[in-house]
Amino acid sequence: GACPARRNRTRNRVLATIALASALGATSLVFTSDLPASADQISSAQAQAAAISAQLNAAEARIQSLTGQINEADYKLSQLQSQIAASQAQMVKDQREVGKDQSQLRVQAISDYTSAGTSNTATQLFTSNVNTSGIRSEYSSIATGNVTSTIDHLHTAQTQLAATQASLGQQKSQAQAARNSLASAQSEASGLAAQDQSTLASVNANIQALVQQKQKQEQEAAAQAAAAAFNQKVQAQKADPVQQQA
Repeated sequence: GACPARRNRTRNRVLATIALASALGATSLVFTSDLPASADQISSAQAQAAAISAQLNAAEARIQSLTGQINEADYKLSQLQSQIAASQAQMVKDQREVGKDQSQLRVQAISDYTSAGTSNTATQLFTSNVNTSGIRSEYSSIATGNVTSTIDHLHTAQTQLAATQASLGQQKSQAQAARNSLASAQSEASGLAAQDQSTLASVNANIQALVQQKQKQEQEAAAQAAAAAFNQKVQAQKADPVQQQA
């Protein structure tokens, strides 16, 4: 939905720029054909410059807004990354604890088995039958890697952390996609603003040329009027002998 809308805005802006360029081209024809620059032409060019300036201001405001949104997206991404790093660190810590507890249990089991004692707490923990074969069976199971409820709890915590980490990873992917979309919109707005600046520079140059041409025409007209007045006075003097003696 957002991409087609953005493409439509871009197409409209391009069409507007083409129309404006056509208008500027028509104005330029005035200069090449040496036709006089009029006040209407200057007013029209100034109106074009005002419209482009307003369009440029809107583009710059959008760029500023998008920059703020990108900064917010970057902050959100950094927060998610910190949470993911903390989750990973906790998983490593839990795994280390699991390994430590497993090692301690194996050492304790083997020690109790080799001593074959029946009063040891660990022995009583794993069997109510104190005959040697029962103890041998219990400790053999421990020595081959069975875990206690404490280790089971750590494994459960690890599973929960893994789920949390997966959720954070998904959130990060979504946040990154949103950030990329904002950056794309910002780049597009910057490109349009650059086009507006270029067009505005052309319009301003056109206005300056029109004004200079009009001033030159006015100066030429004034000079022609002065020359005509002088010639008229000379002709009048030639026609009146009294004025010639004077």
